[in-house]
Amino acid sequence: MRVKINFQGIAYGNGLTDPVNMIGFGDVIYGLGLIDRNTADYMMRVSNEAELLTLAGRTREALYLVDRLFFGITYGKDTFFRNVTGYTYYYNYLTNTEPAGNRAYKVFLQKPEVRRALHLGNTPMSTERDVVAGHFADDFMRSAVPQLTVVLENGYKVLLYSGPLDICVPTTQTENFLSRMAWSHAARWHHAPQNKWWSPDRKELYGYKKTVENLSFVVVRNGGHELPYDQPKPMFDLITAFIDGTGPFAEESGSLQ
Repeated sequence: MRVKINFQGIAYGNGLTDPVNMIGFGDVIYGLGLIDRNTADYMMRVSNEAELLTLAGRTREALYLVDRLFFGITYGKDTFFRNVTGYTYYYNYLTNTEPAGNRAYKVFLQKPEVRRALHLGNTPMSTERDVVAGHFADDFMRSAVPQLTVVLENGYKVLLYSGPLDICVPTTQTENFLSRMAWSHAARWHHAPQNKWWSPDRKELYGYKKTVENLSFVVVRNGGHELPYDQPKPMFDLITAFIDGTGPFAEESGSLQ
C-alpha cells in the first residue's frame, strides 16, 4: 500500500550532506586553536586520503579512516582527535565534555503521555546504535547532494541551519558544499548576500540567513551541532517561521501548512 505524504519541504541542521567537501577537520580545528600546525597537516592528509577512497567508491574504507581520526562511530571513542585534544565531546567547542542536561530527552521519552503520543506501546527505549552503524557504514561517506538537488529542482522548500560552534560539521564546511553544489541557481547562490537575522522584537541578533529561490541557509549564533539544545528559542522561532512562511521567510511564497 502506498501512503501519500503531503511533502512540502525539508529542514535539517549541521548535516554531513557531502562528506568529500566537508571533512577538512585539520584546518578547522587548527583555526580554533585546539591543535598545532603539524597535527592539522596530519589530519588533512588523512581526510584527503578518505576523500580519494570515497571518490573511488570505497566508502566503507573511507569511513574507517575518518572514524579513527575523528568521529568514533564504529571504531570506538579512542580517536586521534580525542587523544590529541582531550575533547570527549565535539558538538560545541566551548566545552570538552558533554553537558549534564544534554540527554534529558531519555527521561522525556519515557513519560507515559509521550509514549502514548508516539504510539510506542511496550517497546523499550534503547540508545545503542551498533546495529544501525553497521548497516550505515557503506553509506556514511556517500554524498546526498544528488537527492538534495532533486528536491530543490522540484520546487520544494529547503532550510539548512548550522551552529558555528560545531566541530563535527562546521559551518564553513556546510558553506563549502553549498558553494560547490550544481543546481539551476548555483550562480545566483554564489553571489547572493548574507543578511542578518534578528529576533521578532529585533533586540537580539539570532544569526545570519542566505536565501536563493527555495533554498535557505541559516547560521544560528552561539550554538553548535545540537542547536535545539544550545539555542532553543531561536531554533523554535526559526522552524516556526519556516513552516508558517513568516519572519525571515515572509518574503518567500506561502507557508508549508
